[in-house]
Formats: sequence, C-alpha cells, structure tokens
Amino acid sequence: MNFFTLILRNLFRNKRRSLLTLLGIVISFFLFVSIFTLLEAFNSKLKSEAAQVNLFFRPTYMSNFIDGQLPEAFIHKLKNIPFIRYIAPYKIYLGTGRSSEKNVFVLGSYVDQIYHMRNLEGVDPLQMDQMLSERKAALVGIDLMKENEWKLGDEVILKGLRSLPDLPIHIVGVPQGRSDLNGGILVHYDYLKDLMKDGGFLVSYFFVSRRLIKCLG
Repeated sequence: MNFFTLILRNLFRNKRRSLLTLLGIVISFFLFVSIFTLLEAFNSKLKSEAAQVNLFFRPTYMSNFIDGQLPEAFIHKLKNIPFIRYIAPYKIYLGTGRSSEKNVFVLGSYVDQIYHMRNLEGVDPLQMDQMLSERKAALVGIDLMKENEWKLGDEVILKGLRSLPDLPIHIVGVPQGRSDLNGGILVHYDYLKDLMKDGGFLVSYFFVSRRLIKCLG
C-alpha cells in the first residue's frame, strides 16, 4: 500500500471531518487573499500622486477657532517642514448679513492653496478664475445664500462684530453639495488682513497639506 492510497482511504473514512477541514482551508485562503488585496490597495493609495494629509497648527491655549492668535511670520517656519505641498493661514472674521441676529463666519485665506486642500464643490473653473483675480471676490456657502436671500453676483456689506469694520464682498461662486464651505464665506487673506489693519500679525491657525508618499518613506 502506497502513501497515496493510505491518504485517500483516511480521507473518506470520516467525511464530516474531511469536509470541515476542506472548508477551513477554503475560508483561510479567501481571508488571506482579501487581506492581501486590502493592504495592496491601501499601499497604492499612499503612494499615489494625490495622497496627502491635512494638518492644522494652532496655539495650545486655543479654546475655539476664533481665539487663535499666531504671528503670520510662522508661515515661513512651516514652509521649512519637509514635503509641505500646500500651506495657507486662516484669518477669522465674524459679522452679520441681512439679519443682525444671525452671525456670519468669514474665512480669509490663500484661495489658490485652499482650492487644493478643501472641497469647494459647486464652484466651476470660471468662477474660481474670477475669485482669484478680484480683490473683493467671495465664495459664499449655499446655506448662507438661502438664509440671507443673496444671489450669485450680489455685492453685499457684512456688518462686523467684536468692533470689526464692515466687510464689502462680491459673491462670485457658491460652494454646495458636499462642500466644506456650505455655512461660511471664503475671501482673500490679504483683503481681510488690510481691512482688519493688524498687519497680518494675528492668524487664527494654519492649514497645511503634506505628501504622504514622502512622509511614509
């Protein structure tokens, strides 16, 4: 009797045991293939050109996003961090629109940088070109547009809170859908800085995007 005959005889002597063993082998094989495929897909994502991680830099004392006060000069230090791809300061402005009872949140930033870091769904290339070329241009979230009954192309003046001056803006685009800006307004950093007359010294926080492929080696 050779080994093959012996194995075959024992294989069919207890069919239930053999079936369970075979089932275990099949399940283990599929689990291995699934995990391997998942790891490969994740690794490919990290090594893709689009792979990046967004980071916030803020003061340790900062209780909310309005209280942050960082020197604008910090942006030069952040640029020295290896593999920084995009970087933009955030300056915060609070005002009111049509109703003095509802606050309006305005974000002053580098529009050309934020375009690559945040979701501005609903803003087409022509609107973005106008946003980049016009000093008073603003992107206003769809929720604020409805609350204040504004329309695309309107020129409005926001009334400043906390002793802030009024802020004139021209609505050139309306982020909507899954946009990160549905409830806020985006304006140019330099425009807001000049209006607030703080020389850009006080920045709420910095938003930085780094390439994962570089950071993870």
